Amino acid sequence: MRALLAAIVLAAAASVAAAEDVLVTAEDGGTFLVSPDGTWQPVIVGIGDDGQTYLLLDDGTWTMRGGAAAGIDGAFRDAVEAAVLRYEPDLGDAERDRVMDCVMGAFEPLSDEDKQALIDVDIDPDREMQERLETSYPGLEQDLEVCF
Repeated sequence: MRALLAAIVLAAAASVAAAEDVLVTAEDGGTFLVSPDGTWQPVIVGIGDDGQTYLLLDDGTWTMRGGAAAGIDGAFRDAVEAAVLRYEPDLGDAERDRVMDCVMGAFEPLSDEDKQALIDVDIDPDREMQERLETSYPGLEQDLEVCF
């Protein structure tokens, strides 16, 4: 429970700095939408037939995740950001932005299918998936290591 609260607090701080909602994936796999005011709610993230990212809210309504989060690239960026916050919680804003730019650049060659596969495992691939990605995208592991 402390890990979940820590993730929510970190996401809330990042959210206030960015003045927009942030999707956070907790260690137990739950996904939460954290608002700039620090309030949060569990959500289910889905990709519609139109390629847009939709969030199923607590009250049963769906909302489209607009702006940078639209489509697979936006959902992927949200998942990567949640992973960066999970694994590197002490990054300052400028350093987090640098890491995010670097990581997204390293992941740029991935296909939409590989991005979705990484989203499905919360950007925490097992050894088999890591080897498959490294074979498909030579140098990916080294490119990611440079980011941190």
